Amino acid sequence: MRQIGNITIDLTSSGWIFGVEEKFLEPFKKWEDHYVSLGDFQARLRELGADETSIHLTVTNLQYMGVHLPPDVETRESRELYAQLPDQTTLLRGVSLTQPRLALGTISNSPKKLCVTIPYPQRIAKIKHDKYGGEEKVEYEQGILPLLVFSDRTWIPPTPNNLMSLGYIVDPPLLPEPRWSKESLERWMKGVEGKVEPIEVFKEIVTVYDEYVDFPEDDGAVFNALFDMNTYFHELANSTAYRLFHGPKGAGKSKCGDISSLISFNAIKAANITMASLFRNASGLGASIIIDDAEGFGDPERAQEYRSLLNSAYRRGNRVARTDKNTGAQQYFEVFNPITLCSIMGVEDVLEDRSVVIQMLPTRSAKGSREPIPQDSRWQDIRDKLYICLFQHWREFDQIYGGLENSYGLGGRDWELWKPIISTALLCGDSQLAMRMAKMGKRRQSERLVTAESESRELLILRVLEEMVKHEAWIRVASIKEDAVALFPENDVPKWITAFGVSQVLRRLGWKKSKRQKGGLAFKMVPAEIGRVLERMGAKTDKPDEKGETLDEETEG
Repeated sequence: MRQIGNITIDLTSSGWIFGVEEKFLEPFKKWEDHYVSLGDFQARLRELGADETSIHLTVTNLQYMGVHLPPDVETRESRELYAQLPDQTTLLRGVSLTQPRLALGTISNSPKKLCVTIPYPQRIAKIKHDKYGGEEKVEYEQGILPLLVFSDRTWIPPTPNNLMSLGYIVDPPLLPEPRWSKESLERWMKGVEGKVEPIEVFKEIVTVYDEYVDFPEDDGAVFNALFDMNTYFHELANSTAYRLFHGPKGAGKSKCGDISSLISFNAIKAANITMASLFRNASGLGASIIIDDAEGFGDPERAQEYRSLLNSAYRRGNRVARTDKNTGAQQYFEVFNPITLCSIMGVEDVLEDRSVVIQMLPTRSAKGSREPIPQDSRWQDIRDKLYICLFQHWREFDQIYGGLENSYGLGGRDWELWKPIISTALLCGDSQLAMRMAKMGKRRQSERLVTAESESRELLILRVLEEMVKHEAWIRVASIKEDAVALFPENDVPKWITAFGVSQVLRRLGWKKSKRQKGGLAFKMVPAEIGRVLERMGAKTDKPDEKGETLDEETEG
């Protein structure tokens, strides 16, 4: 016998007995035997005279005692469902589910399985009891039953009691809104859903994007269809590319994000969610995160938290530390998520390096005025097909991705980000489609290298100026060139470092005030302006901020 506050707890041959003073509840074995909800249990302890602290501590200890009570809202159907489960040990042996993501997970027993936790809509029976514990009234409403569904069409409820009996301690599972329809799920579990070919569902998604979005480049709809498909398979890869819709206002960026949110795996719109929920959903749901207005993260603290998530979530195994504001304790979230960004101004270099940039432009075509309707049944139909496609073809994707060699000319980070997309194209059975995506990746790679080369020239000249200019002065281009040349070995000076090349760089950076001197062209230089240009380019300077003239004055001489 043990005492928790004013509640006594005793284990007898008949089960657990809970009492307050000389009043006792009937013995509890398994909740399936008694159909008593957690709320009912708490209410009956109150009737015995238990105080709230004692009730709270008792409920906290129930799972460690082997007593599991259902939530307040529970169906008779689900009780029967739970009571008829197959052997749990057989299903879960070897599974590492310390914090099961409601996404994909591979099971280490033989044969290898895939599992996805699915919210399962159910009719809810809310049962009220009289003071003697007898059933008084039953009221029905809609509710959700979580099911851990396996690729061999077996399933279990991922309750803490089930998993703890096998030695696993888990957090209560998160539940997204149902994304796989109950009807389609049940057909699949019965084996009567029919075959879903990846190429067919891919074509449907391409058609949807082509209907609503006027992409400036031909492969826009194709890439986005493959990206959305890959959100269902991404847990089988080691990395995932981010997608950045970039363009002016009215170009259709948000519309693309809306379409993706109706198709992608466990999609959430980050604009309408707290940071705490965002991190929990990213870690627990394997969610496809869509961030509209990516340059406007709000307050600096929120922006920094976004960056910590975004800088890490592209690669499997990365964790993000976050401080709990209430307790001050450090929390660590494992994040690996497909992320979509919509931005007018673009994003910082670190994020862009992890992103496939889709340039968007305003259009006057009929597509520009069409808006997707979330209630349209086509979205549910596409998601149903994608879930079935996942369960029917996950082994193929696993083999394709695992065996894919880089024969496409993509290097380093680019291969890491494009490999899942190319693998998804090959899953569709189309090697030409895979080659199109590889060519798209190489174009993006080349564009970025050209930009990087241009920026490196500008930063080099700025660093030279930072060292040369100690006070306001006219500085000859020839002198700047000489100092730039001195930074390189004699036989390794870049060909662009000439008087003409340096003057072109200076004009691109905004210097307009110039004049001819003995010895050639000279520009008016002010230390503070050099510092401000460096800061604008993201290269901080330690030079003191000195007041001086602006750069946009008319040219002299």
